Amino acid sequence: MREKAFSNSWPWLFCILWAMMGCSLSADSSAAIPAPLQPQDPEFAEAIVNPFGLTDIGNNATPFFVDIDADGDLDFFCGKLNGDILFAYNLNNAYAPSFGPYQTNPFGLQNVGSYASPCFC
Repeated sequence: MREKAFSNSWPWLFCILWAMMGCSLSADSSAAIPAPLQPQDPEFAEAIVNPFGLTDIGNNATPFFVDIDADGDLDFFCGKLNGDILFAYNLNNAYAPSFGPYQTNPFGLQNVGSYASPCFC
């Protein structure tokens, strides 16, 4: 019995929601239903390959950005599948990053065997 009472009440709920949206059930139905949005063709700029000077490191790379030298920009660390950790300084600034050459296992870091994943807190 409850299900029937609920199923009979949904038209009222629909009408209330319709009115809350500012729509009307007038004879002029074109005024009651807003026009659908027209799709537009997006325009994309040409792709830029490695815009920040970072190159392909290989599969299972785990990048991490941290301001290791406290100069206000983020520097690049990345763990590799083979267990090495790569590092590159941000040579520019935080708004236009440009990274230097990779250093392997810097700062006394050692190869961890496999699946290196640097993390800083």
